[in-house]
Amino acid sequence: MPTILDATVVNQAYDTSGNGGRKLVRLSNGWLVAAVFDSSNNKLKFYKSEDNGNTWAFLIEENATSTGFSIISKGNRVYFVYAVGSSVLHFWFDADNTAVSGRTSIDVSQTSTGNVSLAINESGTELHAAWASKNSTYPNSF
Repeated sequence: MPTILDATVVNQAYDTSGNGGRKLVRLSNGWLVAAVFDSSNNKLKFYKSEDNGNTWAFLIEENATSTGFSIISKGNRVYFVYAVGSSVLHFWFDADNTAVSGRTSIDVSQTSTGNVSLAINESGTELHAAWASKNSTYPNSF
């Protein structure tokens, strides 16, 4: 594998901060997919590289107001979970056609959420997500 120095994914300052959550995955077709948060217009943006990180191209974007997110892949499908306000949401897309599917709320009615992480089991049959949240039952703890 060649060493790539100073590769540019995007030419703007996007946020990839957060506790844990993976922001870069390799698909079975060899592509790299990176996820970033564009705070200037509240969008989660995905970029792909078909040449091992030498060049990057825009893939898709999703409206969001959160920097707490994580991605994982199986095959050419990218799974995504993110925390926003009082909820944690999930969706997925196939990198081949980029049609977003499976938009689902997986945690609601929290006072605050954040610090999201996502993993997939070894056989690829289960997604495992973790996040910090607080609610009225435990208002002083995450």
